Amino acid sequence: MQKLTKQQLAYNSIDLLTAQIDQGWATMKAVELPANYQKFTNIVVCGMGGSQIGFAMIRQALSKELKISIYINNDYSLPGFVDRKSLIILSSYSGTTEEVLSCAQEVTKKGYHGLIITSNGLLARRISKSLPGIKFATDFNPSQQPRLGLGYSVGIFLSLLNRIKAIKLSKKTFALINLSVADSKDNQTLAKKIAKKMILVVSAEHLAGNAHILSNQINESGKNQAYWANLPELNHHFLESLSFPKGLAQQKMLVLFLESASYSAKIQKRIKVTKQVLKQQGIRTESLKVKTKSDLQDSLSTLQSGSYLCYYISVVNGVDPLDIPWVDYFKKELKK
Repeated sequence: MQKLTKQQLAYNSIDLLTAQIDQGWATMKAVELPANYQKFTNIVVCGMGGSQIGFAMIRQALSKELKISIYINNDYSLPGFVDRKSLIILSSYSGTTEEVLSCAQEVTKKGYHGLIITSNGLLARRISKSLPGIKFATDFNPSQQPRLGLGYSVGIFLSLLNRIKAIKLSKKTFALINLSVADSKDNQTLAKKIAKKMILVVSAEHLAGNAHILSNQINESGKNQAYWANLPELNHHFLESLSFPKGLAQQKMLVLFLESASYSAKIQKRIKVTKQVLKQQGIRTESLKVKTKSDLQDSLSTLQSGSYLCYYISVVNGVDPLDIPWVDYFKKELKK
């Protein structure tokens, strides 16, 4: 059998997003949880990078329906409000993330309700009766990169939220939202327009989490500068920032809007006026648009379309979409 290139591995992982979601859902459904893992007042997700952005995306996509508060914790310790009515999710794709391992130790020491989500490593070894968890298989992520395996955390989290009655998803609804998005030439065309620019990804409402994911993937897969911001917050300061350094934004910046037909009328108007203001200041804009039947499906469709887009940015830039040499170097230096 011919060995796949890194580009092929990356592309195949994107193609398999819905298979990852299905597997994550089924894996969570099969896990036995202690009888007292019910009626939590909040959920705290401890994770970094690709191990937490899927959870943040779901939090935003389901914000109108969620019956529980969700807090994303990117730190070595738990926030002060955590108590025995909190559910602490300890998420690390590799199982070696030091911030998450530190939080896991605190969960055990203080007797909090924790749930480990990992594929391997030291974190997997901590799974026990007192600290339950999931060690998921990664068959549908041939790239083995967390940012291209987000379907696992998405499926697991949706299944968990449904199980603890924080949301209500029927089999029919789940089947509808888990429709695969086919790649298209539009992604290649857009990649050629935005690659090699300083990209600001702008979104709002149920797609707010997607902007974070897309900027992360552009950074890592495309080796291309990208940042993210959300409306309406951006309108209160960013529009005044484009004069200095003189000419930089006009020459190098591009603002990519994640657009949805489901956005509120107020956000739709803000996008229109924001584009006008940017144009008057000489800033280029482009859009990635989705139109589906629900906020959650919008978010999942944007996730997959955005991943294809990032893959093509890596092609335009002529870079390896999987290797992350500077992040790896940084982690190596930290261990010294």
